[in-house]
Amino acid sequence: MKRGKYLLVIIGTVLVSAGIIASGIASDKPEISGLKDYIRIEKELHKNKNQINQTSDLDNLKISDFSIPIYYFSEGVDIRSYEGSGLGDILEGSKERLWFMMDGRDASGILIADDKETIKMGGDGKDLMKLYVTLEKEYEKGSDIRYIEFRGRGLFLVVHNHTEDVWLSPDLADSFKLQPYEKISSNDVLQGMKEQIELFSDGWFERK
Repeated sequence: MKRGKYLLVIIGTVLVSAGIIASGIASDKPEISGLKDYIRIEKELHKNKNQINQTSDLDNLKISDFSIPIYYFSEGVDIRSYEGSGLGDILEGSKERLWFMMDGRDASGILIADDKETIKMGGDGKDLMKLYVTLEKEYEKGSDIRYIEFRGRGLFLVVHNHTEDVWLSPDLADSFKLQPYEKISSNDVLQGMKEQIELFSDGWFERK
């Protein structure tokens, strides 16, 4: 990535950087070639550990039939001095989207890609998928759902009827001492972010 960010994905286990992965078939979409690379690499890892019997489920993985746009904090934004109450005012869109690597109805992991290449894949997508399913039940189809990260932990921002609802992943909710899988105001989330920035003032997560 050419630019630093407050965020990038995600939860749990180590993610594989697309920068060290051989590219997939040129005609494939980035998310499809990324999934193929992930399966190949995981099989190699299991093979090297003599765990061949654990690779059969990998062949069942499919990319989700939906994706979520990824947003980042706008260039130059300092959350600590931001006095607004809405997240949307300090975010900008990107070409990146979040996909799920599905094993049947279960999310085995996540995959991030833009319109040209896969960026990252792996992690544990179960909590994010559970959260997304909650949003599908809560809002009308086609609602403006955005994925954001703060210090490597994810949240969804839903913009509807000129209002913002924030839904936190369990690990981010825990760090903010807020409830996961529940609708939370942007103001409460921003306050949690400011407290985290003060607590971890090394600045490594700040956009450069």
